[in-house]
Amino acid sequence: MLNNKKKEFLYALSVFGPNLVFTMLLAYFTSAVNPQNLREDIALWAWMQEGGIYAVPIVMTSIFGLLFTVGRVFDALIDIPLAAKLDRMKNKYARLRLPILISIVPLVGGAIALCFPLTLTPNSALNTIWFFIALIVFFSAYTLVMVAFYSGLSSICKDRAQRARVAYFKSFIDTVQFASAYAVAPLILSALRGTGLNIMHIILFTIPLMATLFIPLLLSKGHKDTEENSELNNEIREATAKISILSSLSFVMKNKAFWPWMVVVFIYFMGLQLFLTMQNELISGVLQLPAQYAALLNAAAFGPVPIMLYFYNKLTRKKGIRFALQMSTLSFAVGILCFSLGSAMFFPDSIVPRIVINIIGGTISSFSIGAFFMMVLMIPSQVASVELKVLKRRNSAMYFAGQGIVIGIAGAIATGLIADTSLRGIGEIFVYTNMPGIEGGMYNIPLGGFITPFIVSALCLISFGMAFFMPKSYDTKTIGKLFDANYVPDSEDLADSEIVGEKVDAGG
Repeated sequence: MLNNKKKEFLYALSVFGPNLVFTMLLAYFTSAVNPQNLREDIALWAWMQEGGIYAVPIVMTSIFGLLFTVGRVFDALIDIPLAAKLDRMKNKYARLRLPILISIVPLVGGAIALCFPLTLTPNSALNTIWFFIALIVFFSAYTLVMVAFYSGLSSICKDRAQRARVAYFKSFIDTVQFASAYAVAPLILSALRGTGLNIMHIILFTIPLMATLFIPLLLSKGHKDTEENSELNNEIREATAKISILSSLSFVMKNKAFWPWMVVVFIYFMGLQLFLTMQNELISGVLQLPAQYAALLNAAAFGPVPIMLYFYNKLTRKKGIRFALQMSTLSFAVGILCFSLGSAMFFPDSIVPRIVINIIGGTISSFSIGAFFMMVLMIPSQVASVELKVLKRRNSAMYFAGQGIVIGIAGAIATGLIADTSLRGIGEIFVYTNMPGIEGGMYNIPLGGFITPFIVSALCLISFGMAFFMPKSYDTKTIGKLFDANYVPDSEDLADSEIVGEKVDAGG
């Protein structure tokens, strides 16, 4: 199916639409329904009552964060039996097509529902229930699509080199997607200021881009699993069928090649998701900057990513995945701190140092952004493909379901419990300013937003330490030995050495 680089790029492009909608919802939805920490351009970021000066929460803030968390956890758990079903399907192309076909309608329907509150009444119980149901539908369909996409890499890519190329293409596309969500969207909003449109309308306009999901269906059209009845495939199916769903999940979460990554990704993603969820509050409330500056700061963060990916890949080949990943956690920790250190708290009389410091911070963080995009695709697909080769057992979908559980729970905690329930509305810091045009000569900076970068940086440092439990390299020989200490690498394995200059031999 992926017999040239054009098709590899197209496959990587296939989840662009769903990812863009998902990213924008995670970034802006909770602020739109609960805008307590917004200060600048509130009408662009939140639902406003007619004639209102300030936006008010249109959900019951006391329980919405908890319901959001429940929705994300439910979404993560429901994919376990679905992943087991995918792993047991005979045809690798059917394993890719079926989940996409099942998910398209609920994916689009859930996203549309999230863009239309039933009422603008403050603290509405009706909106709370409506959005909770829509979130479950959207998140469940989205995760099923992503499990199918990711697990497909283990079967439709011929080797790790091809998986690495697809991962690189997807990281580049993810950069475009994040730049669209965090830089282009604020620019569009600024241009539409005064029209009554807010960020949720912009999200609604992006929903047709979900049509990129049809790309895998078109690429796989006419393809059949030519090895379906081969002796090897029969052996793999028999070995896979003997494993129960819980045993499969347990093996995925406990094996030495994967569980350390799960710990790292849990902590790292919690910090990343907390930042993305609170980014609106950081720019509007902590930096006290209008929407057009959000585009500038995010351009600094996402613009350098393609170049940073080049250096990240070089560092990976030279020092191994673990070292490169640790460097990315440190760069994110340093870059995010700039939101507080370069805030209106310390520079109340000028926006120039706030912009300059955060452009520098965004550029530093760009090294980690591309790295995370690549690793959530590369590590599970590589471990799954090695298990298939060494143990003759297919678990590819379950690896991504396991990763999805961890990321889903981390995101639920970060968004529903830490951001929405704990940080929003905990108080304000008042800072006096000599800048003209500031009402009362004073900024009221949300305390929850101000301390968010410190929490994110602390989580990054913890993930840096936990990464020492990961294998230094994820090449086939290293991971094969973790599955079976007696495994004898073949010539193909030895050619897959990840670290430049490392001497390898068949005897281990």
